[in-house]
Amino acid sequence: MTRPAELVLEIALALVVVAVLTRWHAWRRVGFRTLATPRDLRFFWVPLFPVLPALPGALAAIPGSTAADLALLVALAALVGFVEEVVFRGLLLRWLVPHGLWRAAVVSSVAFGVMHLVNLLAGADLGATLVQVGYATALGFAFAAVALRTGVLWPLVIIHALIDVAGFLTVDETAPAGTSATAVVLPAVYAVGFAVYGALVLRAMHASHGDAALPAGPLATPREALG
Repeated sequence: MTRPAELVLEIALALVVVAVLTRWHAWRRVGFRTLATPRDLRFFWVPLFPVLPALPGALAAIPGSTAADLALLVALAALVGFVEEVVFRGLLLRWLVPHGLWRAAVVSSVAFGVMHLVNLLAGADLGATLVQVGYATALGFAFAAVALRTGVLWPLVIIHALIDVAGFLTVDETAPAGTSATAVVLPAVYAVGFAVYGALVLRAMHASHGDAALPAGPLATPREALG
């Protein structure tokens, strides 16, 4: 699928998401709200790490890109970040919260990772796709833990968009598909780090509040529920 076609698809998905959140009056409940305290920003530094290794390559690619290409990539990354964060860390995660923090984080992150198998339909390499699934699952777990801890979603939308736009700028679509040692080892290191970070955040939450304090019903807001 070409980038313009992807953009059209993401615009359609974003419109559906906006309609759902508006119809259910769920913008604040899924995390589009102010931080309870500025100190909560510290939880978002680890999710931001994937941007760092791609940053030099992304900056180097900008001079060789046209303004139209850059605008398309930024718009696409922003839409993908918005749609995927609302669906997986907004709606699905909070719908699962009454069943427990750990189950909500694990199930939503696995669903997020498995979703990337759709790339196989576009002809992506199987090995590279499986690496991406594992990486996305671990990243989604860390994102879910942070969303549960802070009760806000919009910083994750921004971080997700930054990760994607850096990836769009650095990927070489003319290169043969494959899984080099670097392409496997670096995502694996990050995946372990994300999994450990998510587990530490959730463990601290569970130690403080447990699961008994969580309310029943869909779209529960963890921050409100946990006091």
